[in-house]
Amino acid sequence: METPQKPTIKEQKTPFVLVELLVYGIEDEREKIKKMLDKLQEQMGKTKQGKYARVLWYIDKGEKTNEEKKEWLIENANARYNIFTPEDYHIKPDYVKVMLGKIKKFSTALEDLKGAGVTFSKKKPIKEEVENNLKVVK
Repeated sequence: METPQKPTIKEQKTPFVLVELLVYGIEDEREKIKKMLDKLQEQMGKTKQGKYARVLWYIDKGEKTNEEKKEWLIENANARYNIFTPEDYHIKPDYVKVMLGKIKKFSTALEDLKGAGVTFSKKKPIKEEVENNLKVVK
């Protein structure tokens, strides 16, 4: 009797996603949303860094509020940074390039701070505490 062979499993590396562009809306606006999604895909294809970006969207018939959609998008996003796209669905021709550039600057600044010994607390300060402790330097 032959020994059954184990099936070959091809491992696939999951692509690294630095930024997820989050889109939400209602089906009544699907034409505007589709135009924006097409522009985002086109821009992502034109820039070298576009391969590190992905689009995640939540479109419904109005059953959920915008806040609920945003919450769902944040919970289901799987990138280091998330960016909500404009609510009017209009983006500039260089939107993706500009946003990725801003993320790169921000990320570099964070690494510089960490390199300087700055650590980040997981605690969220109480707004009043922060405002009372801030001093304006002129």
